[in-house]
Amino acid sequence: MKKTGKIVTWIVTAGMLLSLVSCGQNSADHPGLQSLGADILNGDDSMQATGAGGAVASTGTQGTDAGMTKDGGTARHTDASGGGLYLLASQKQQSVCYTQDGYYYLPGQPESLSDGSYGSRLMYMDFATLQEVYLCSNAGCNHNSADCQALCLYDEFPPFTALLFVYQDALWILSREGEDNSMYVDSTESVSLGSKMKEMESVLYRMNLDGTDRRKVHTFEQNVAVEDLVLGDEEGIYVVEKEVAAKQEGTHTYYTSMSRRLVRVNPDTGQETQVCSLDFGDGIQWNILGGYGNELLLSGTDYGRAYTQEEYYDDDTYKTLLENSVEIYASLDLDSGQKTERYRISNREENCDRLVGHTLYVSSREGGGIKAIDLDTGAERTVCVAEGNYYYIWDVVGDKLCCKDQSWDSTFYYIDMNTGTVSHSPLVNLSLGWSLEFKAVLDQDVLVVYDYDAVASGFGGYEIKRFQYGLISKEDLVAGNGNYRKIQMVGRGE
Repeated sequence: MKKTGKIVTWIVTAGMLLSLVSCGQNSADHPGLQSLGADILNGDDSMQATGAGGAVASTGTQGTDAGMTKDGGTARHTDASGGGLYLLASQKQQSVCYTQDGYYYLPGQPESLSDGSYGSRLMYMDFATLQEVYLCSNAGCNHNSADCQALCLYDEFPPFTALLFVYQDALWILSREGEDNSMYVDSTESVSLGSKMKEMESVLYRMNLDGTDRRKVHTFEQNVAVEDLVLGDEEGIYVVEKEVAAKQEGTHTYYTSMSRRLVRVNPDTGQETQVCSLDFGDGIQWNILGGYGNELLLSGTDYGRAYTQEEYYDDDTYKTLLENSVEIYASLDLDSGQKTERYRISNREENCDRLVGHTLYVSSREGGGIKAIDLDTGAERTVCVAEGNYYYIWDVVGDKLCCKDQSWDSTFYYIDMNTGTVSHSPLVNLSLGWSLEFKAVLDQDVLVVYDYDAVASGFGGYEIKRFQYGLISKEDLVAGNGNYRKIQMVGRGE
């Protein structure tokens, strides 16, 4: 049996689309305890769920974003203004990004090309015309050869791991192999991870928003892994690098990250500069939830004692460890390198979080309420109290937290971040009654997958032939009015 820190499995059932992504980036992301809470529905890449009571999600990327831009948009809305750090790309929505004008995505399933090679084509949905097109302006192009402007060859852009984002009025791709696992257990193979790493290479590409003038800006060293998170500010693009070490214990080989560091890449020259170390010597695996001002918001699980790798990978032992642990949130000042604790909460019950601007929102099954923590002043306030209920923070729509309640049905609840008022929207996918998939939160509208072209495949499952995208106003979405403006699709969608 082999457990890996990065497992991607797609299962389609009669009631839901299961997107099971186990990420070794967070020490709380235990392989055996991945529940079907947050990951069960194709939701957002933003929040982190921790605690023994439910889903354990990866840092900052389960649906739309792990943090927020300074103007309150989601992390994939990269039209940031003013100074300060903001999230550009993250793990669970790697190969998509958007502006107020349109939505970009790189399909995860490569296709065979005319010369026998494989690749995917960059797609673009224009919000003004409600039309999807290939991101290619070559007249007469059949989009099936290396001459296609939109083509991303499989060997250069591995599927499911490339990070796509918009920064400084340009479209960027961070091509990476994805072997950045903090914990990787292999009981059947003796292949050295070091030899694997030397075969891998992460590259940062830039192109114009119309797909023209694609070029390499920076190539990272082969002996380091680049994590699946990108931030930005006026000075450059930030990523996390780390080295990976192997340790043999019995019949298992454990791979752990070491020498984690935040680096900045100059977008004009491609020069790389180390900003600070992310190794603090406190025995806690710290993960980046997002940025605000000149600080990073980190989260980490404090188990209260040292533990062995065997304990970590034993489900029963780990469950006890998790129940007695606390989740700590801390800010890291990039100028001074000082880490300051901001909030902590017990992991005995399930918790989830969301960074919005300079405010951290935390929801807990214990007590059923949502708290807001001002990261600048430390002031705490109760957003809402929901005794006997638990609101899982799924996304942010304007001034409202979009949530699932503990029933985990297909609908959403919207909680006003200022008043705590809770409203319920019955909108679900038209064909199958599954949850809407949020793809982009704009100033006025939300891009959602509201329907599927689906064919029953037996045993209660479905084969999705096409994802149908549409724009809906924020007001209609919250009110439950299904006034979708349909995108004319040419691709399958994702």
